[in-house]
Amino acid sequence: FRGGDDCDSKTNHNVWVQAEIGHNKEGFEERRKEFEGQFSLSCDAPWVQVPDFFQICFDERSFSVSVDCAGLKPGLHCARVVAKWSQRPELGVQFSFPITVVKPEPADGAAMDFGQTNFAPGEKRRVFLPPPPGATWVDIAVEDRRPAGDDTTRLMVLHVVQMLDGDAFRDNEAKHYLRTSPRERIVKSVPVRPGAVLEICLARYWSVQGLTEASLGVSWRGVKPESSEVGIPQGGFGKSVVTSFLGTETVQPSAKFGAWETTLRPSSFSVTAGKSEYDAVIDGSGVYSLVLEYEIKFEEAGDATFKAKGLNGHLYESEFESQMCMAYHGKKLLGTSDAFADKIKCPKGTISVRFLVRHKDETALDGLKDMLLVVSRDCSAPVDCYSDFGSASKGGDKFKRKQLKKGKSCVVFFAPPAHDKLPKGCKEGDVLRGSVTYEWQSGTREGEGKRPGGFPITWTVPPKPTKKDEVKPFTASPPDKRTALEKMAEDLRDWKVSRASKSVGTKDFKSLYDDALSSYPDWLPLLLLNAKHTHACHATPLKGEDGGEDYEPTAEDVVKACDSVIERVDEEALAKFLGVKHDAKDAERNEEKKVRDRERSALVDCLGRKCLVLSGPAFDAAYRSLHKWSKKSDEGKLSAVELKRAEA
Repeated sequence: FRGGDDCDSKTNHNVWVQAEIGHNKEGFEERRKEFEGQFSLSCDAPWVQVPDFFQICFDERSFSVSVDCAGLKPGLHCARVVAKWSQRPELGVQFSFPITVVKPEPADGAAMDFGQTNFAPGEKRRVFLPPPPGATWVDIAVEDRRPAGDDTTRLMVLHVVQMLDGDAFRDNEAKHYLRTSPRERIVKSVPVRPGAVLEICLARYWSVQGLTEASLGVSWRGVKPESSEVGIPQGGFGKSVVTSFLGTETVQPSAKFGAWETTLRPSSFSVTAGKSEYDAVIDGSGVYSLVLEYEIKFEEAGDATFKAKGLNGHLYESEFESQMCMAYHGKKLLGTSDAFADKIKCPKGTISVRFLVRHKDETALDGLKDMLLVVSRDCSAPVDCYSDFGSASKGGDKFKRKQLKKGKSCVVFFAPPAHDKLPKGCKEGDVLRGSVTYEWQSGTREGEGKRPGGFPITWTVPPKPTKKDEVKPFTASPPDKRTALEKMAEDLRDWKVSRASKSVGTKDFKSLYDDALSSYPDWLPLLLLNAKHTHACHATPLKGEDGGEDYEPTAEDVVKACDSVIERVDEEALAKFLGVKHDAKDAERNEEKKVRDRERSALVDCLGRKCLVLSGPAFDAAYRSLHKWSKKSDEGKLSAVELKRAEA
C-alpha cells in the first residue's frame, strides 16, 4: 500500500494459494489427488489479522487477510504472513508473503519543514509525501546546520523516487550528491507526477566522518497544464490551458524541439531456430531468433538512437529476449545497443540496421515481422508561444510574461517552426519532439524556477510546401535601336571591364586597366575597379618582381581613386531621380533607373572605402555622406564601417 484511502482505513484482501505438485508427469494424477495441506498461519504485526488455520487440496484456494492502517504513524511499515505445517511446524515456513505499507505525511500546505537530523553513520532520513493537486515539481532544501567555524565539508546523498505502475524506477527518480559547508543551503528541483507518493531519502555519504547535522524541507511548485503533453496539429496550432493551484506563479512559456524521429519499416526479415546448447531452455525446447533489417539515408553525419518502442525499456520483465540492435555503414559495424538504446555515431550516407529478437515460441515472433523502428536524432527547432489565436495565426506579438494568481488560468498557443528551420533531410511524416516549460525562471527564487525537463511537445512534419514560381513585376523596356557595330563595341567594353575585374589586387591589373582606360576614360564601372584595386593593395601591398618596386598605395591614394569616381556622379540629379517613385511601364525611365542605380552603388562603395582609410573629422564627413546614400540592402557590405565607427 503506497498512500491512498487504503492507508487510512481497515481493508480486507483475499490471498490465493496453489500447490505446485511437480513437473514429473509419471504418477502426476495420483500425487495430485492425494495431496492435502493443513497450515497454521501467523503474522508478526498486530495491525494484520489472518486466520489461525488454512487447508488446501490440489485446487487453488484463498483466505482473507485484514490490514488496519488507520492507527499507523506516517512512514514505512512492514509485516510478513507465514504458513507452517500444522502437524510438523519444525519443518519451517512452507510459504510466506510480505505486506508493506507506505503511509505518507499529512498534507500541510505548499511548504513543509521536517526539522534537523543529527546523522549517525548509515542513518537515513526518509519521508513520504503525496504531491498536492496542481504541483508539477518540488524544491527540496537541504541545509547544513553545523555551527560556523568548522572549515570541513560534508557529502550528503539525496535520493528522490516515485513508483508508478508500468514505469521503471529510473524513469521517475533523481539522485544528487551534495557537498555542503556549515550554514550552507542547497535547493534541488525535482519533477513530480500526480497520484503517486513521493519518497525522499537523505543520508550522509558512507565515508563521511564527524558530526553531520542537516535539515530537510520541501516546497511544492508549478502550474498545471490541462494535458501533460502538447501536440501541434498539422496546419494548426497547439493549445494548452495552464492553471495555478498552489499560489501566485509567473508564467512565461518556452518551448523547443530537440529530437527528430524517423520511423522505418523492415526491408526484410528471417526466422531461424537455435542449434547450439546455449539456445535451449530448461525444459529442453529451443529458442527462435528473428532478425529484421532496415535502411535509412543520412544527409549529414551525427549521433542516432535506434529504438523499438514496443520492446525497449523492458529487460527482465520482457516477454522477448536479446533486443540487440547493430548499425552498419557498408560492412563496417558502427555500434550496438540493447533494450536501453544508446547513441551510435553515424556518418553521412546509407545506414543499415539489423535488429535481433528471440523467443522460445516461434509463433510469438510472427507479430514482430513488420515491427517499426524509430530513428531518433538531435535537432534544434524553435517553437513560438502566443497568448491568443489571432497573434498565433498572423505571427504577431509573442507571449508576454504574466502573473497567474491561485486558482486562475491562462491559454498558451504553440506555432510550429517554418519549413526552412527544420533539420536537413527532415521529411513528411517525421516527428519532432521537445519540451515546454510554463514558468518564468526568476533569479530571486531558489531552485531551477521551472519544472526540470518540462512537459513533452510533439509535431508531425506536414508535406513540404510547393515551390511556386516567383512572379516578377512587369518592367517595360524600350526597343533596342543600337546598330550591330554599336552592340559589338559595348560587348567589347564590358568584356574588358570583366577581365580587369578578375585581376583586382594582382600585378596584371595595371596593364589591363590602362588599356581599357585609353578607350573608355569616363566609364564609371572601370573607374570603380581602380578604386577597389588601390584599396586592396593598400591593405595587402604588391611585392615587386625581379628587383622592381613594391606597390604600396597610401590612404591618400585610396581617397584620390575613390574621389575620381565620386566626382563623376551628379549627386543633385541622382537625388532628384531617386526621390520620386517612377512608373514601371515607362521604358525610358526604366533605362535611366539602371544608370542611376549603378551610380548610387558606386557612390556607396567608394564612400565606404574612404571611411575605412580615414579617421577623425574626415571620417565623420565621409560617414555622413555614406549614411545619406546607403540603403538597408547595403548593411552587409558596410558592416566593417559600422564596426570601425563603434570602436571609435
